[in-house]
Amino acid sequence: MTGRLGNYLSNELQKYYTRMGRRIVFLNGMTLNKLAWEMWEKLGYREIDPSVISRVLKGERIFDFKQLSVFANLIKIKGQEKKKLERALYEEMSSRYGLGEDFFKLRRGYLVDLSLEGLQGVILEKEKGIPVVALAIAEEIYNRIKSELPFPPTQNINVHY
Repeated sequence: MTGRLGNYLSNELQKYYTRMGRRIVFLNGMTLNKLAWEMWEKLGYREIDPSVISRVLKGERIFDFKQLSVFANLIKIKGQEKKKLERALYEEMSSRYGLGEDFFKLRRGYLVDLSLEGLQGVILEKEKGIPVVALAIAEEIYNRIKSELPFPPTQNINVHY
C-alpha cells in the first residue's frame, strides 16, 4: 500500500539521517546505498534495496519488524530509542491496515501461551523419564512458532532423536 497515511515511522526515522545535497547520510556515517546493501546482506540477500529505504523515509512504505530491527542494529539505535521506532511501526501499521494494538498484544500473548503450555508438557514428560516424547513436544512447539514467525535461515534449529 502506498501513500502517506500516518507517517509515524518516517517521522521517527528523521532523527537518524541528514541530507547532504542529494545524498542521505545516516548517523553511523553510512549513505543510503551502503546501508541498503548492509541490510540486504543481514536479511539473507533479499527484502531490501536503496529504493525501499528511500520510500520508507518518505512515508510511502514501511519496514517490517525484522527490517526495522536490522536497520536499528546497523545504525546502533538501542534501548528506548529502538522502542520508539518499534512503537512508531505499530502505530503506522494500525493506521495503514486498521490493526489495533490489541491485535499485536493478542498475537504475542498467543505465542507466549503456546510456548508455556508446550514447555510444561516437555518438563512433565522429562520428569516421567520419557525424553523421546519430551523432544517430540519441543519439536512441535518449535514448528508451530516457526510457522507464525519468520526466522532467518541461521536461526533454524534441528531436533534429532
